[in-house]
Amino acid sequence: MRVATENHCDDQSGRVDSVEKLRTIIKPPAKMVAEKRQSIFEPAGQYLLDRVCGAAFVTAGQGDSFHTSMATGKPGFARILDATTICVSGIDEESVSNLRADAGFGGLFMIPGIDYTVRVNAKFLEASGDAVDLRLDEAYFHCPKAYMRSSLWASNDIQEEASSSTEAAVGLDDEMRSFLALSSFAFLATRGQAGGFDVSPRGDGPGFLRSLEDGRLVLPDRPGNRIADSLINIIESGKLGLLSLVPGSMRALQINAQAELICDEARLAESAVNGKVPKLGIALAPNQLRWIDFEREWAGVMWDETQRTGIEDTVSFGKLLARQGLLGGKRAQGMKGWALDVALRQEAKRTLF
Repeated sequence: MRVATENHCDDQSGRVDSVEKLRTIIKPPAKMVAEKRQSIFEPAGQYLLDRVCGAAFVTAGQGDSFHTSMATGKPGFARILDATTICVSGIDEESVSNLRADAGFGGLFMIPGIDYTVRVNAKFLEASGDAVDLRLDEAYFHCPKAYMRSSLWASNDIQEEASSSTEAAVGLDDEMRSFLALSSFAFLATRGQAGGFDVSPRGDGPGFLRSLEDGRLVLPDRPGNRIADSLINIIESGKLGLLSLVPGSMRALQINAQAELICDEARLAESAVNGKVPKLGIALAPNQLRWIDFEREWAGVMWDETQRTGIEDTVSFGKLLARQGLLGGKRAQGMKGWALDVALRQEAKRTLF
Protein backbone atom coordinates (compact mmCIF):
# COMPACT_ATOMS: atom_id res chain seq x y z
CA MET A 1 0.00 0.00 0.00
CA ARG A 2 1.30 3.45 -0.90
CA VAL A 3 2.24 5.55 2.11
CA ALA A 4 1.12 9.19 2.09
CA THR A 5 4.11 11.53 1.77
CA GLU A 6 2.63 14.85 2.87
CA ASN A 7 5.09 16.49 5.25
CA HIS A 8 3.42 18.17 8.22
CA CYS A 9 6.69 19.20 9.84
CA ASP A 10 8.39 22.43 8.81
CA ASP A 11 11.20 22.13 11.39
CA GLN A 12 14.44 20.56 10.15
CA SER A 13 15.08 19.17 13.63
CA GLY A 14 11.95 17.05 13.35
CA ARG A 15 10.99 18.12 16.89
CA VAL A 16 7.92 19.95 18.18
CA ASP A 17 9.10 21.91 21.19
CA SER A 18 6.47 24.63 21.57
CA VAL A 19 2.70 24.88 21.70
CA GLU A 20 2.90 27.27 18.74
CA LYS A 21 4.58 24.61 16.60
CA LEU A 22 2.12 22.01 17.83
CA ARG A 23 -0.85 24.11 16.76
CA THR A 24 0.50 24.42 13.22
CA ILE A 25 0.17 20.63 13.00
CA ILE A 26 -2.89 19.99 15.16
CA LYS A 27 -5.49 22.72 14.89
CA PRO A 28 -7.40 23.86 18.00
CA PRO A 29 -10.50 21.79 18.86
CA ALA A 30 -13.98 22.64 17.70
CA LYS A 31 -16.01 24.78 20.10
CA MET A 32 -18.36 21.88 20.89
CA VAL A 33 -15.40 19.66 21.85
CA ALA A 34 -13.85 22.32 24.08
CA GLU A 35 -17.19 22.79 25.84
CA LYS A 36 -17.20 19.12 26.87
CA ARG A 37 -14.89 20.11 29.74
CA GLN A 38 -16.95 20.37 32.92
CA SER A 39 -15.92 21.99 36.20
CA ILE A 40 -18.74 20.25 38.08
CA PHE A 41 -20.25 16.76 37.82
CA GLU A 42 -23.20 17.31 35.49
CA PRO A 43 -26.09 14.79 35.54
CA ALA A 44 -24.66 13.10 32.44
CA GLY A 45 -21.29 12.64 34.12
CA GLN A 46 -22.98 11.30 37.22
CA TYR A 47 -24.93 8.83 35.08
CA LEU A 48 -21.73 7.43 33.58
CA LEU A 49 -19.70 7.40 36.81
CA ASP A 50 -22.49 5.52 38.58
CA ARG A 51 -21.87 2.67 36.13
CA VAL A 52 -18.07 2.54 35.86
CA CYS A 53 -16.27 -0.51 37.23
CA GLY A 54 -12.71 0.14 36.06
CA ALA A 55 -10.27 3.05 36.16
CA ALA A 56 -6.65 4.01 35.53
CA PHE A 57 -4.98 6.48 37.90
CA VAL A 58 -1.83 8.58 38.01
CA THR A 59 -0.23 10.18 41.06
CA ALA A 60 3.22 11.60 41.77
CA GLY A 61 5.80 8.88 42.33
CA GLN A 62 9.22 9.17 43.94
CA GLY A 63 11.17 12.23 42.83
CA ASP A 64 9.47 13.58 39.72
CA SER A 65 8.31 10.19 38.40
CA PHE A 66 4.77 9.01 37.73
CA HIS A 67 2.93 6.21 39.48
CA THR A 68 0.27 4.73 37.19
CA SER A 69 -2.09 2.03 38.39
CA MET A 70 -5.53 0.54 37.84
CA ALA A 71 -8.48 -0.49 39.95
CA THR A 72 -11.72 -2.35 39.35
CA GLY A 73 -14.85 -2.78 41.41
CA LYS A 74 -18.59 -3.03 41.23
CA PRO A 75 -20.56 -0.11 39.78
CA GLY A 76 -20.52 2.57 42.44
CA PHE A 77 -16.86 2.21 43.45
CA ALA A 78 -16.57 5.79 42.17
CA ARG A 79 -19.14 7.75 44.18
CA ILE A 80 -20.09 11.38 43.58
CA LEU A 81 -20.51 13.11 46.94
CA ASP A 82 -21.57 16.49 45.58
CA ALA A 83 -21.19 18.56 42.42
CA THR A 84 -17.42 18.93 42.86
CA THR A 85 -16.38 15.98 45.07
CA ILE A 86 -15.92 12.30 44.29
CA CYS A 87 -14.93 9.33 46.46
CA VAL A 88 -13.03 6.51 44.74
CA SER A 89 -12.36 3.19 46.47
CA GLY A 90 -9.98 0.36 45.60
CA ILE A 91 -6.96 2.66 45.24
CA ASP A 92 -3.66 0.81 45.60
CA GLU A 93 -1.55 1.45 48.68
CA GLU A 94 1.30 3.15 46.77
CA SER A 95 -1.06 5.66 45.13
CA VAL A 96 -2.64 6.50 48.50
CA SER A 97 0.78 6.98 50.11
CA ASN A 98 1.76 9.38 47.30
CA LEU A 99 -1.14 11.72 47.97
CA ARG A 100 -0.80 14.85 50.09
CA ALA A 101 -3.17 17.76 50.63
CA ASP A 102 -4.05 19.33 47.27
CA ALA A 103 -1.81 16.84 45.41
CA GLY A 104 -2.80 16.22 41.80
CA PHE A 105 -4.72 13.10 40.81
CA GLY A 106 -5.63 12.01 37.29
CA GLY A 107 -8.17 9.30 36.52
CA LEU A 108 -9.78 7.73 33.47
CA PHE A 109 -12.98 5.89 34.36
CA MET A 110 -14.27 3.04 32.19
CA ILE A 111 -17.18 0.68 31.72
CA PRO A 112 -15.61 -2.49 30.26
CA GLY A 113 -17.18 -3.15 26.87
CA ILE A 114 -17.94 0.55 26.27
CA ASP A 115 -15.56 2.67 24.19
CA TYR A 116 -16.47 5.99 25.80
CA THR A 117 -14.79 7.05 29.04
CA VAL A 118 -14.81 9.96 31.46
CA ARG A 119 -11.57 11.66 32.42
CA VAL A 120 -11.35 13.24 35.88
CA ASN A 121 -8.58 15.63 36.90
CA ALA A 122 -8.74 16.42 40.60
CA LYS A 123 -6.99 17.40 43.82
CA PHE A 124 -6.65 15.10 46.82
CA LEU A 125 -8.71 15.92 49.91
CA GLU A 126 -8.45 12.97 52.32
CA ALA A 127 -8.10 9.19 52.46
CA SER A 128 -9.68 6.42 54.50
CA GLY A 129 -8.10 3.04 53.86
CA ASP A 130 -8.18 2.41 50.10
CA ALA A 131 -10.80 5.14 49.50
CA VAL A 132 -9.88 8.72 48.62
CA ASP A 133 -11.96 11.87 48.40
CA LEU A 134 -11.09 14.17 45.51
CA ARG A 135 -12.05 17.74 44.58
CA LEU A 136 -12.81 18.08 40.87
CA ASP A 137 -10.74 20.34 38.63
CA GLU A 138 -12.44 19.14 35.46
CA ALA A 139 -14.34 16.19 34.04
CA TYR A 140 -14.40 15.37 30.38
CA PHE A 141 -16.02 12.75 28.10
CA HIS A 142 -13.27 11.07 26.08
CA CYS A 143 -13.79 10.08 22.44
CA PRO A 144 -13.84 6.31 21.67
CA LYS A 145 -11.15 6.13 18.99
CA ALA A 146 -8.32 4.65 21.08
CA TYR A 147 -10.56 1.79 22.19
CA MET A 148 -11.88 1.26 18.66
CA ARG A 149 -8.39 1.14 17.14
CA SER A 150 -7.17 -1.37 19.72
CA SER A 151 -10.30 -3.60 19.84
CA LEU A 152 -9.62 -3.64 23.58
CA TRP A 153 -12.99 -5.07 24.53
CA ALA A 154 -13.04 -7.91 22.02
CA SER A 155 -13.48 -11.39 23.46
CA ASN A 156 -10.25 -12.30 25.27
CA ASP A 157 -9.05 -15.45 27.01
CA ILE A 158 -7.59 -14.56 30.40
CA GLN A 159 -3.89 -15.36 30.51
CA GLU A 160 -2.73 -16.66 33.88
CA GLU A 161 0.99 -15.82 33.44
CA ALA A 162 2.82 -13.80 36.07
CA SER A 163 5.76 -11.51 35.41
CA SER A 164 9.23 -12.71 36.31
CA SER A 165 9.92 -9.67 38.51
CA THR A 166 8.13 -6.60 39.84
CA GLU A 167 11.40 -4.82 40.65
CA ALA A 168 12.03 -1.55 38.82
CA ALA A 169 14.39 -1.77 35.84
CA VAL A 170 16.04 0.86 33.64
CA GLY A 171 16.19 -0.86 30.25
CA LEU A 172 13.80 -3.08 28.30
CA ASP A 173 14.57 -6.80 28.54
CA ASP A 174 13.41 -9.53 26.13
CA GLU A 175 10.29 -10.29 28.18
CA MET A 176 9.24 -6.64 28.10
CA ARG A 177 9.88 -6.34 24.36
CA SER A 178 7.76 -9.45 23.74
CA PHE A 179 4.97 -7.97 25.83
CA LEU A 180 5.08 -4.64 23.95
CA ALA A 181 4.96 -6.53 20.64
CA LEU A 182 1.53 -7.81 21.72
CA SER A 183 0.31 -4.63 23.41
CA SER A 184 -2.44 -2.75 21.61
CA PHE A 185 -3.44 -0.30 24.34
CA ALA A 186 -1.84 2.00 26.90
CA PHE A 187 -2.80 4.69 29.39
CA LEU A 188 -0.71 7.82 28.87
CA ALA A 189 -0.02 9.85 32.03
CA THR A 190 1.33 13.40 31.87
CA ARG A 191 1.68 16.42 34.14
CA GLY A 192 1.24 20.10 33.36
CA GLN A 193 3.22 23.06 34.64
CA ALA A 194 0.52 23.82 37.22
CA GLY A 195 1.02 20.36 38.76
CA GLY A 196 -2.19 18.71 37.58
CA PHE A 197 -2.11 15.15 36.22
CA ASP A 198 -3.85 13.83 33.15
CA VAL A 199 -4.60 10.29 31.91
CA SER A 200 -5.64 9.61 28.33
CA PRO A 201 -6.10 6.38 26.35
CA ARG A 202 -3.84 5.35 23.45
CA GLY A 203 -4.74 2.38 21.27
CA ASP A 204 -3.70 0.87 17.96
CA GLY A 205 -2.75 -2.47 16.48
CA PRO A 206 -0.51 -4.88 18.46
CA GLY A 207 3.07 -3.63 18.68
CA PHE A 208 2.14 -0.01 18.03
CA LEU A 209 4.84 1.17 20.47
CA ARG A 210 7.86 0.76 18.17
CA SER A 211 11.62 1.14 18.52
CA LEU A 212 13.49 3.98 16.83
CA GLU A 213 17.02 3.72 15.46
CA ASP A 214 18.37 5.70 18.42
CA GLY A 215 17.04 3.16 20.94
CA ARG A 216 14.01 5.18 22.03
CA LEU A 217 10.41 4.06 21.64
CA VAL A 218 7.84 5.97 19.61
CA LEU A 219 4.11 6.18 20.29
CA PRO A 220 2.15 7.36 17.22
CA ASP A 221 -0.35 10.16 17.77
CA ARG A 222 -3.54 9.41 15.85
CA PRO A 223 -6.46 11.78 15.12
CA GLY A 224 -8.47 12.63 18.19
CA ASN A 225 -10.38 15.52 19.74
CA ARG A 226 -7.48 17.97 19.15
CA ILE A 227 -7.56 19.27 22.73
CA ALA A 228 -4.00 17.91 22.99
CA ASP A 229 -3.62 18.25 26.77
CA SER A 230 -1.20 15.31 26.93
CA LEU A 231 0.93 16.67 24.10
CA ILE A 232 1.10 20.14 25.64
CA ASN A 233 2.08 18.62 28.99
CA ILE A 234 4.92 16.69 27.31
CA ILE A 235 6.19 19.89 25.67
CA GLU A 236 6.16 21.63 29.06
CA SER A 237 7.63 18.84 31.21
CA GLY A 238 9.51 16.48 28.88
CA LYS A 239 8.21 13.50 30.88
CA LEU A 240 5.46 10.90 30.78
CA GLY A 241 4.22 7.71 32.37
CA LEU A 242 2.78 4.83 30.38
CA LEU A 243 0.82 1.76 31.47
CA SER A 244 0.81 -0.77 28.61
CA LEU A 245 -1.80 -3.53 28.44
CA VAL A 246 -2.23 -6.73 26.45
CA PRO A 247 -5.94 -7.67 26.21
CA GLY A 248 -6.58 -10.72 28.36
CA SER A 249 -3.36 -10.39 30.34
CA MET A 250 -3.22 -10.24 34.15
CA ARG A 251 -0.26 -7.87 34.13
CA ALA A 252 0.76 -4.51 32.73
CA LEU A 253 4.08 -2.81 32.03
CA GLN A 254 4.60 0.53 33.77
CA ILE A 255 7.02 2.86 31.98
CA ASN A 256 8.38 6.21 33.15
CA ALA A 257 10.32 8.10 30.51
CA GLN A 258 11.82 11.30 29.21
CA ALA A 259 9.77 12.32 26.20
CA GLU A 260 9.50 14.73 23.31
CA LEU A 261 7.21 15.22 20.32
CA ILE A 262 8.57 14.43 16.87
CA CYS A 263 7.14 15.17 13.43
CA ASP A 264 9.89 13.63 11.27
CA GLU A 265 8.00 11.62 8.66
CA ALA A 266 10.93 9.28 8.02
CA ARG A 267 10.87 8.12 11.64
CA LEU A 268 7.08 7.87 11.71
CA ALA A 269 6.63 6.06 8.38
CA GLU A 270 6.61 2.59 9.96
CA SER A 271 3.59 3.64 12.04
CA ALA A 272 1.52 4.27 8.90
CA VAL A 273 -1.91 2.63 8.73
CA ASN A 274 -3.91 2.45 5.51
CA GLY A 275 -1.17 4.52 3.88
CA LYS A 276 -1.54 7.35 6.42
CA VAL A 277 1.57 8.41 8.32
CA PRO A 278 0.80 10.01 11.72
CA LYS A 279 1.50 13.72 11.83
CA LEU A 280 3.13 13.39 15.24
CA GLY A 281 4.78 10.83 17.45
CA ILE A 282 5.87 10.76 21.07
CA ALA A 283 9.51 9.65 21.33
CA LEU A 284 10.30 8.29 24.77
CA ALA A 285 13.47 7.14 26.49
CA PRO A 286 12.49 4.84 29.41
CA ASN A 287 14.27 5.50 32.68
CA GLN A 288 12.16 3.23 34.87
CA LEU A 289 10.20 0.09 34.00
CA ARG A 290 8.19 -2.15 36.29
CA TRP A 291 5.74 -5.01 35.95
CA ILE A 292 2.37 -4.71 37.68
CA ASP A 293 0.48 -7.94 38.40
CA PHE A 294 -3.31 -7.91 38.76
CA GLU A 295 -5.63 -10.13 40.74
CA ARG A 296 -7.88 -12.67 39.04
CA GLU A 297 -10.93 -10.62 40.07
CA TRP A 298 -9.49 -7.59 38.27
CA ALA A 299 -8.95 -9.61 35.10
CA GLY A 300 -12.50 -10.94 35.25
CA VAL A 301 -13.98 -7.43 35.37
CA MET A 302 -11.77 -6.19 32.55
CA TRP A 303 -11.70 -9.12 30.14
CA ASP A 304 -14.64 -11.45 30.85
CA GLU A 305 -17.20 -10.66 28.17
CA THR A 306 -19.95 -12.56 30.00
CA GLN A 307 -19.97 -9.88 32.71
CA ARG A 308 -21.06 -7.21 30.23
CA THR A 309 -24.48 -8.54 29.23
CA GLY A 310 -26.82 -5.68 28.43
CA ILE A 311 -24.29 -2.90 29.10
CA GLU A 312 -24.53 -1.55 25.55
CA ASP A 313 -28.29 -1.19 25.96
CA THR A 314 -28.01 0.91 29.13
CA VAL A 315 -25.26 3.39 28.15
CA SER A 316 -25.85 5.83 25.30
CA PHE A 317 -23.14 8.38 24.62
CA GLY A 318 -25.46 10.27 22.29
CA LYS A 319 -27.94 10.72 25.14
CA LEU A 320 -25.16 11.81 27.49
CA LEU A 321 -24.03 14.55 25.12
CA ALA A 322 -27.61 15.65 24.51
CA ARG A 323 -28.21 15.91 28.27
CA GLN A 324 -25.26 18.28 28.57
CA GLY A 325 -26.43 20.35 25.60
CA LEU A 326 -23.20 19.58 23.73
CA LEU A 327 -24.63 18.73 20.32
CA GLY A 328 -24.24 21.40 17.67
CA GLY A 329 -26.64 21.83 14.76
CA LYS A 330 -30.40 21.42 14.52
CA ARG A 331 -30.09 18.03 12.82
CA ALA A 332 -28.10 16.53 15.70
CA GLN A 333 -30.34 18.09 18.33
CA GLY A 334 -33.40 16.49 16.77
CA MET A 335 -31.98 12.96 16.60
CA LYS A 336 -32.87 10.10 18.93
CA GLY A 337 -30.19 8.78 21.29
CA TRP A 338 -29.65 5.53 19.37
CA ALA A 339 -29.37 7.41 16.05
CA LEU A 340 -26.81 9.77 17.58
CA ASP A 341 -24.80 6.78 18.79
CA VAL A 342 -24.71 5.35 15.28
CA ALA A 343 -23.76 8.71 13.73
CA LEU A 344 -21.03 9.38 16.29
CA ARG A 345 -19.52 5.92 15.83
CA GLN A 346 -19.57 6.22 12.04
CA GLU A 347 -17.78 9.57 12.27
CA ALA A 348 -15.18 8.10 14.64
CA LYS A 349 -14.54 5.18 12.26
CA ARG A 350 -14.11 7.59 9.36
CA THR A 351 -11.35 9.50 11.15
CA LEU A 352 -9.59 6.70 13.08
CA PHE A 353 -6.30 7.25 11.25
